[in-house]
Amino acid sequence: MKRIVVPIVLASAWTISARAQEMTWLPRPSFRAGEVLRVDPRVKLQGQFRWFPSELAPRDGTFAMGMRRLSVEGTLFNHVDFEIERDFRDGGVWTDVYVWFRRFRAAQIQAGKFKVPFSLDELTGATNLDFPNRSMIGRDLAPGRAAGAVLSGRVVEKSAALSYEAGMFRHDGERARFLDNPGGGATFAGRIRAQPLRALKSQRAPRNLAVGLSTTLSDVPEGPGPNSLRARTIAGAPILPRVRVHGRRTRLGADASWEPGPFSVRGEVLQVWDERRRLGPAGSDLPRLSVGGWYVSSTWVVTGERKAGGVEARGPFLNGGFGALELAARHERLRFGDDDPAESANAGPESAGPAALRSGATTLGLNWYLNRWSKIQFNGVRESFGGAARSPVTGRSSFWSAVCRLQFVV
Repeated sequence: MKRIVVPIVLASAWTISARAQEMTWLPRPSFRAGEVLRVDPRVKLQGQFRWFPSELAPRDGTFAMGMRRLSVEGTLFNHVDFEIERDFRDGGVWTDVYVWFRRFRAAQIQAGKFKVPFSLDELTGATNLDFPNRSMIGRDLAPGRAAGAVLSGRVVEKSAALSYEAGMFRHDGERARFLDNPGGGATFAGRIRAQPLRALKSQRAPRNLAVGLSTTLSDVPEGPGPNSLRARTIAGAPILPRVRVHGRRTRLGADASWEPGPFSVRGEVLQVWDERRRLGPAGSDLPRLSVGGWYVSSTWVVTGERKAGGVEARGPFLNGGFGALELAARHERLRFGDDDPAESANAGPESAGPAALRSGATTLGLNWYLNRWSKIQFNGVRESFGGAARSPVTGRSSFWSAVCRLQFVV
């Protein structure tokens, strides 16, 4: 029997084939019934140590569990994928519950609760992130998950590898629904993605360069109180008060990623406009509330493993090697404000939009891939604001925080 030594936790995995009646080792548990059914139970655990300025120190202490999820993934008749996942923090919430019919490459249907196809950073799975914290635009401006249905597929294979997603959702995502804010109503979402240089034969050409465009459209109902999107620090402290919005919410986003050898580069720009109909004096319309931002990030696996498809250490820790080490860096900016601040200043305090605010963050990180199941991430984050008066830390326009995340996935 193959000897496996694991530094943190390891679950032994096997496959039972109904056709061959044999048992073989796999990287994770997988139960199969011939070509009819595949069922993969999964466990995802994340815990993190956090250090913030004293004014932003979390109430639950320095250490917190960031994820405790159990899920079942599988395939039926080779053409129907499904997933059921539940996070058991704070009583538990169903995260992904969907079925995905993918019989035809050009037209596939996914239905249930899953992520709205918008924002490269938000669509990246939590266990595959290069940083413990998502970007500011991915965390606060992207929709997140919602119940709905999506038609997707690939329409060009050999050259540009063009794919599309288009669907309708019950609301505009869980990121917009918090506290007393119901978010927007029925939402259309669309995304296209292409690898325009895939057909090039040169080994030096960036053939796996991918670019994407995304949009969502929804209507935000008029509410009794503030119902705009929020902006937060890494610690979760609000950066500015929310305001009242009413009418069409439009999101537009563009992204790009490239993973040559042990390196990766990715970037994204995102913009959100919220209409404010009948919220001005005598029921007049106010200028739209504009929220936008961008980020650029890069990683380098210094031990030489390939980045594309996920880093897998050549020599797992305590099993013939040290694991894989990766350096990571990200710079990001976020801006809130009115399309016309002068006109908005004449509105009442509940409807007035915030004065233009700019915030940013620079993150430096080290990722240690111990083996295919375990990863440790260290991050230092410098957040900055346009003046000490805008900062949530009294008297300081910028400050540092640190995060260390421990992850185990099987």
